[in-house]
Amino acid sequence: MPPKRATMLIDIHTHIYTPRLVSLLRARTTNPRIYTPLQTSSDYSANAAAPAVPSEMLAILPEEPAGGGRPVGPQYWSRASKLAFMDRHRIDASVVSVANPWLDWMMDDHLHAVSSSNSAADTVRGYTDQAWEEGVRDIIKVAKEANEDLVSFCLGDSPSTTPESPQSQAPSSSSDSVGITISPGVAKPKFTPALPQNQRLRAFGILPFAQGVPVEALLQVVDQIASYSYSSSSFSTEHTKGRVLCGAILGTRGLGAGLDDPQLEPFWSRVEASGLTLFLHPHYGIGGSGKNAIDSPDGLFGGMRKDANGHILPLALGFPYETAAATARLILAGILDRYPNLRILLAHSGGALPLLSSRLASCITHESSQSPARQRLQHDARYYLGKLFYDAVAYGPEELYAAASIVGRAERYRRGGSGVGGTPRSIEKAAQEAREGSRRFVFGTDHPFFPPVEEEHTEMSDEQILWRSVTENLASLAAVPGWGEAEREGVMSENARRILGLDI
Repeated sequence: MPPKRATMLIDIHTHIYTPRLVSLLRARTTNPRIYTPLQTSSDYSANAAAPAVPSEMLAILPEEPAGGGRPVGPQYWSRASKLAFMDRHRIDASVVSVANPWLDWMMDDHLHAVSSSNSAADTVRGYTDQAWEEGVRDIIKVAKEANEDLVSFCLGDSPSTTPESPQSQAPSSSSDSVGITISPGVAKPKFTPALPQNQRLRAFGILPFAQGVPVEALLQVVDQIASYSYSSSSFSTEHTKGRVLCGAILGTRGLGAGLDDPQLEPFWSRVEASGLTLFLHPHYGIGGSGKNAIDSPDGLFGGMRKDANGHILPLALGFPYETAAATARLILAGILDRYPNLRILLAHSGGALPLLSSRLASCITHESSQSPARQRLQHDARYYLGKLFYDAVAYGPEELYAAASIVGRAERYRRGGSGVGGTPRSIEKAAQEAREGSRRFVFGTDHPFFPPVEEEHTEMSDEQILWRSVTENLASLAAVPGWGEAEREGVMSENARRILGLDI
């Protein structure tokens, strides 16, 4: 069971798909998509009962083989299911975000449709100007609609926040109003949240990032996100601390050329001025392409076949390295120098970046003195880790301590400051830096991904058991060396209030 606590618990890394995005994913025949799997005779023997087949599967990664993915159900889109999960784990408030993939695949669909229907003389590199224009319009429209749906999800005033499944759920002994299975004898969790039900949810909005989308469209959607403020069960256009959408989720590719693309300068400026927080989250991973694609047996991760390593290495290593590379590019481009008040929150405790930050600094130092990156940076690369924010989804106290210590030492690497760089420190100084670093970490669960495993009886029920993604990360907070009650309470709620401007 989660440890007893007096402070509020706020989950800032928790995902959903909005109803209209679910419909778009169901309509696709290639990844990313939501599809209904087919059961074949090879799924069971004549002497065994047919195994349960999930109603639907979610295949996110382009490299996932046919029949791959993960079971998907109400946890991925139902507001009631999200609140039930929160109650079960004693989470008072959540800041939800649209799960990956985001919207760049929509442009690929438009270009493929046009290249398939036009003659070679009518296409240039497989697409036409009309396809670009239609794709851009659709992506912008879907992004704005998704943000409207997120507001409705948070406020609970949407006429339908649970998309209908094309296949009915298997009957169960009993169920709640949104189809969450409840086994006989399992009591409803007894939890009284610190907030009224209609004030427990906030969200990160979604931006129309895709190749070909004009920067002006990004700025319009940033303004849209910043305009929604919280007021009981309605919203206005006042820019207040009580925003329903307190930021936006951000992938790593930008408009196709990465987040250090010079054309994004107006975007960074607008986000900084808005006070919104950007939640940088991986999706594509790092595992090679073409011959070395991550689904290839000779690729970096040895393939994603069920008889190989499946999702393990792309998620455990590919995602953290993707986050590290994208953030390092932001640092090297000088974006954190030009926009010092920019708020960027890194998923998965910053991925691989904290542990590789000294190596990054060393590589910068040994680059030519004429290197543009060396000339741009105003400080040692390690200083910038103290300008960023991090979720505490690390799964272990030692990893969380290491990340917080590295973040907390940042001031030592500020140019012109009183820092001592790499000079050996006392044990007390190291502990102090770990405590200081904790102020930039916030709690997260990564729900509804990483559900209970099969040997724990189910993958799809919020009600039967506690999820390790919650219990392990809470246990890690309690066991970080040198952290006291103030640091733990900060990560559990106070830091989220301060960083995201939450009025809860």
